[in-house]
Amino acid sequence: MAGIKILSTYKNKVCGCCHYSWDYPSVRKELLDPIQTLYYFEINVCPTCNCIGKEITQVGEYEKNIQNKAEYKEITKTRNIPFSYVQKKEAYEYALYAYICEQKGDFESYIKAYLMASIIEQEQREKYIQSLAYDDEKDKKLIEDSKKTQIVYLEKSLSKLQQCLDKNSYQNVNEGLILSAYINKLLGNDEACMKILNFVAKNKLTNNEVLAVKHIVGVKK
Repeated sequence: MAGIKILSTYKNKVCGCCHYSWDYPSVRKELLDPIQTLYYFEINVCPTCNCIGKEITQVGEYEKNIQNKAEYKEITKTRNIPFSYVQKKEAYEYALYAYICEQKGDFESYIKAYLMASIIEQEQREKYIQSLAYDDEKDKKLIEDSKKTQIVYLEKSLSKLQQCLDKNSYQNVNEGLILSAYINKLLGNDEACMKILNFVAKNKLTNNEVLAVKHIVGVKK
């Protein structure tokens, strides 16, 4: 799985819940590769009220109140503090956003959020291993748990995506199929990946979708 490059700039925005002004990451779309254009997004987290969303100006009391739910609090416990020392972007934030999306019934965002969480989990892990804080013996379980967590995130994303495709509820079917192929590839399900790509290749694809398919074929795990 390819790591995420620096794909964002920062823009000042006002939190829709507490109205605190802060600099938040904003995607530089021109730097996205063809497959990333189908799922990549930044998460905004307010440093004062902790509201979280894809767009901080649009969060409100719902995002603030949901923080009191037991399921939400449980996800926050998965925050990997050692990993946070080497990278600001953290996987658990996307898992929190996925939970919010599930409660709201926004399953396409849920799918993409867990895919993002899996990619960032790997990015955090790789940066930590390369850091001075890493101890090969002491951190063995930490790394093993991270790899398992990454797979859980991918499986959650794929499971919900398959449900949406089966129910014909994914808005852009070609996009959904391509993402399904990609996630299967990341999980090591090469046969399922190629079966999906062969199927979707028979459909009318946009130029970017064609490039995304080619990108997946060349992805190395």
